[in-house]
Parts: sequence; C-alpha cells; structure tokens
Amino acid sequence: MLPVQLVAGTDIRSAVNLVDNPGNAGKVLTIQGSLEKYFQQPGLKSPTAYKLDGQGSGDTPVTPPAADGGTEDKPYSVADVLGLNNPGTTSWVEGYIIGSSNGANGAFVPNLAATGNAGSNILLAVDPAETDPAKMLPVQLVAGTDIRQQLNLIDNPDNLGKKVKIEGKLEKYFARPGLKSPSAFQLL
Repeated sequence: MLPVQLVAGTDIRSAVNLVDNPGNAGKVLTIQGSLEKYFQQPGLKSPTAYKLDGQGSGDTPVTPPAADGGTEDKPYSVADVLGLNNPGTTSWVEGYIIGSSNGANGAFVPNLAATGNAGSNILLAVDPAETDPAKMLPVQLVAGTDIRQQLNLIDNPDNLGKKVKIEGKLEKYFARPGLKSPSAFQLL
C-alpha cells in the first residue's frame, strides 16, 4: 500500500476521499505529487493532479521532463536538482559549497559563515554568494567516508566557496530536495 496525502481544502481531496465518496473504493487512481515519506513509509504528498478511472477535474498527470544532464561529463546544476524534486536516481551534481545546515532533528538551518559549520553535510548553490534557502541543495556527508573527510567545512574551511562536482542519490534531505549517500566527487 502507498499512503497518499489529500490536502485539506483542495479539489483533489474533495473528489478522491473515501469519507465523502465511498464509491471511489476499488477505482483506479492515477495521481501526481511528491514521492516522499508519509506515515513513516514511502508515500505521495502534495498531490497536484489526478484521474479517477480516467476522469477528474485535475490536469492529466504527466511525468516532468528530465533535466538534461546528471552524468559525470554533464552534471546537473543545483537548480536542475531542485526542479526534479527527489527522483531517487543516482546522478552527478555541480555547484558551489556555500555552507552547511546546522539544524537539530532534521531542521534546515543554513550556516553560510566560515565557522560553526556541521561536519555531516554541505550546502551547494549555483551562485557562491547565494543567501536564499530555497536555492540551496543539502548534501549528506556520511560518517567515516573519504568524501566527508575531504569536503566537510569543519576540517576543510577553505572549501567554502569552491566548486564541486559530486555523485549521489537525489532524494529528500532536511525535508527538501537533496543529495544523499555520495559515492564520488571532484573539487573543481
């Protein structure tokens, strides 16, 4: 089973929920939204379109076009990855190291200073002077790995502002699009 969030006050919730529409039980639902954890398991949140047995008031769900890139020779930009919204694929991404997130319990709290950074992650952006949190990509630095040892800003403060190309899994991190489990990198 895949839990699907039906956001209060939306046309999708009004048309799809089983409380108001018990006849929907057993119908085929095609729904577009963000694939992320819901009820502590894989789920779909923030639906944007649906079809119920081929009918619906929402737009026809479509697969967003993939950004051109994601390879070592042609990595995605941070903007590309933010637009892809956690496809779960392993890809290369390129951007500037602008800081880290220092939030407790998974909160996203950007630190763009040269000191006081977390060792567990870095933040990437298209622009080395970026200050808008919505344009930042958090990158997990797994404990005990060479990648963490060479990229974290605690041990390598000179990495702040440097361009990096890194391969990892594009998935939610700090409740936003991110890159986890990095497997390769190049400082540029």
